[in-house]
Amino acid sequence: MKLTGRTQMLWDKYSLSESLEIIKKLGFEGAEICLENKHFEIVPTFLEDHVISHTRELCQSLGLLANSVGCHIDFVHEDFCFDILKKAIPKIRSFGTDIFILGACRHIADWDGERRVMTERLAELCALAEDHGVRLAPEPEIHCIIRTSSDMLSLFEKIPSNALKVNLDIGHAFLADEDPMRSIELLGEKIVHLHFENMYRGWHNHQPPSRGDMNLAAYFEALHRIGFDGPAALDLYNFELPDVAPEALRYVRAILKDLAN
Repeated sequence: MKLTGRTQMLWDKYSLSESLEIIKKLGFEGAEICLENKHFEIVPTFLEDHVISHTRELCQSLGLLANSVGCHIDFVHEDFCFDILKKAIPKIRSFGTDIFILGACRHIADWDGERRVMTERLAELCALAEDHGVRLAPEPEIHCIIRTSSDMLSLFEKIPSNALKVNLDIGHAFLADEDPMRSIELLGEKIVHLHFENMYRGWHNHQPPSRGDMNLAAYFEALHRIGFDGPAALDLYNFELPDVAPEALRYVRAILKDLAN
């Protein structure tokens, strides 16, 4: 797996360029380039061609893989967010990746209606993604329209597109799925990107890998069994990334080393 740092975790204090440099210095192999800041506010300039070119060139000069682009905005309830995603998809490969991570969108009231709109809009986004060689990877999340891995599997049936994949956040699966290990098996090769952290049972609060109620080794073993070897991004919001990343990387690399032996 390619352990990845998320730029979103740094943008309250640092520029995009500084964030990428910090991610490299901390020892990550790649970066998830997020189009929104820590407060999930979109940063429109990040889709300008000169910014994309600079980002790609900086990653190359740092020896940092541009593993994915992420954009967790509500494209179901907000038309302008849907328009942003349609504008972004043709530009994703210019960053140096073909993986575009999407949020599961907040659930407000009408679950059936929201899921219908999400399915229609995702189908339209997938058609555009197919035209541009991009893989769309929505991320199931508790309290969202795509809440569970089962919800994601249902979307795969409704949208038979090769462009539709999944970003699996294993902490979200721990909270929302009845059997997370079975979910990993069922999602299988559809998993093209991973978010990892630890969680305490019943509490949606992202924790460093060494804290919490999850047996992370079991999750990584299940991912190893299905042959997942893609980007795995550390996903922490309530911590300063430079403070927690070194120990988090040591902890997870020790698990991965044991799996390789």
